[in-house]
Amino acid sequence: MLRADRLRGEGADPSLELADRFRAEISRGRFVDAFALGERALDEKPSAGAYEALLSPVSPGPGGASRPLYELLELLRRDRSRGHAAWRRHLRLVLLEKLGWPEEALSLSEELEGLPARYAWMRFNRGQMLLNLRWAYGDAEREFRAVLKSAPAFWTAEACLAESALCRGRPKSAFETMSRCVERLRSRPTEFRKAAIWRGELNLWTGRYDAAAADFQPYADEGMPLALCWRGAALLRSGSIREALSDLNESIRLSPRDAETLVWRGEALRLDGQVAPARRDLDEALRLNGSNVWAQINRALCASAAGDAAGFWSDFDLLPARVLRFFEWKLALAVERDAGKGRSLLEGILAAARGIRRPELYLYPLWMDLGR
Repeated sequence: MLRADRLRGEGADPSLELADRFRAEISRGRFVDAFALGERALDEKPSAGAYEALLSPVSPGPGGASRPLYELLELLRRDRSRGHAAWRRHLRLVLLEKLGWPEEALSLSEELEGLPARYAWMRFNRGQMLLNLRWAYGDAEREFRAVLKSAPAFWTAEACLAESALCRGRPKSAFETMSRCVERLRSRPTEFRKAAIWRGELNLWTGRYDAAAADFQPYADEGMPLALCWRGAALLRSGSIREALSDLNESIRLSPRDAETLVWRGEALRLDGQVAPARRDLDEALRLNGSNVWAQINRALCASAAGDAAGFWSDFDLLPARVLRFFEWKLALAVERDAGKGRSLLEGILAAARGIRRPELYLYPLWMDLGR
């Protein structure tokens, strides 16, 4: 998952400033000016943060109000100015994906393979779509390697290679790749800490909670919302509920619309017996991300704790049937509308997920053993 908003650093970065101006011009529908700014950003040898900004061109830039996305798509279709073919293809692909046409976007992304090396970083989005839509880890890795070959500063692609290896059941390769990435960035403090936090996330996902907390520690102490969220998650999974809530409360104070943090705090509040505030966090997480399995599971368990049988089964029945059937088999539980067994099933799913509370489908193999 591209973490442009969650992992962005600070400090003077000419390429990032140009990339932000590029996004502002896109939001105004001024494509020729935007693409010219994009070219200037590429001339500056972009940082990873600048590449991330260029990969999200429809996010509002400084001082720029966003136009409705369909309006931008129509403006792009009607635009008859010459040149900038790669940029136009890239923008159309992103707009289609954001508008809920991922398969069409993925089909269009095949054209990115023929781009000149200067624009090969645009293939990052294709890699992400191959992961999310197809679980096509090998194909996605090919895209990420092409990105790194043309844009070695874009270390985010290397981190995605580590994630993919982990999902393919290759933890040794995953952690070796991520650790090399972290060490390579040691002389660049802002990017080094982002990569260290990302490595901590991999540790969190695989239940290495002490190692995860060590990666998050210095940056959580600095007040970085994402590090606070994940340190809180590691503390919660280690059984330190009150300490976890301290971190999660601060993370939400700093970043109140982060759905993953809301899920983690909702879970922590539920385990602490604070069912009503837990339910509020989980409701908000679902408002922000309606397909969040983890919010749904925790909300069902909140309903169970409150004695709300109807609420429990309402959320239980919204969970993916394939997940429920798999864990009924794995845990040898035939639920058959038995509330106690249903609760045990959901608690078993949370235990199997260890430190994962992200909704991306490509992470399923990390907590569902599907015979890799």
